[in-house]
Amino acid sequence: MKDFRVEIIKDFNEYIEEFLEFLKILAPSNLKHKIDQIIIFKNANKVAPIQYFSIYGLPYKKFLDNNDFSYILNTNLITKKTDSSTEEDFRIIEEIIKSIWNKLSEDNKNTCIKHMKRLLKCSVDYVTDIVNTEPNGNKQFTMLILLEIMNVDTFLMSDKYHIMKLVTDKKIQEASQYINFLLTK
Repeated sequence: MKDFRVEIIKDFNEYIEEFLEFLKILAPSNLKHKIDQIIIFKNANKVAPIQYFSIYGLPYKKFLDNNDFSYILNTNLITKKTDSSTEEDFRIIEEIIKSIWNKLSEDNKNTCIKHMKRLLKCSVDYVTDIVNTEPNGNKQFTMLILLEIMNVDTFLMSDKYHIMKLVTDKKIQEASQYINFLLTK
């Protein structure tokens, strides 16, 4: 793994821990222990949190960039049901945010959005680094992001079709670059 990517992962993990500590202050008491568990488990696998955040968070980047949180609140961001503990951690974070959002002050809402934007920035840097440094991209990672993009209504059908065509033609690197383009435009 490249040094730049290691720095991105380190920054992401630092930022997500800050965000979790912030959420812990705001969360109902019955969910605070879950946040503590997430912090402990996050340290067991340093790469999984940024990978899952990239998969489930990046397709919604446009909404956060526009400070439009209403779509996110009314959507199940994590749609798959697997045995992944990291995926379950993000499901819990999503549940906490949705349960407290309407009770938050504007300052706290803005702080939440600021935290998520920092995490998204790291995710974009992470995906960009994979696209730019791995000859064929990371095929599995690219496919997972692609599947999530397919679930988001705001991406144009023509974009989805173009990505699928590239993948079908086994042009994974080009598909990765196009996904990266969509996420950063």
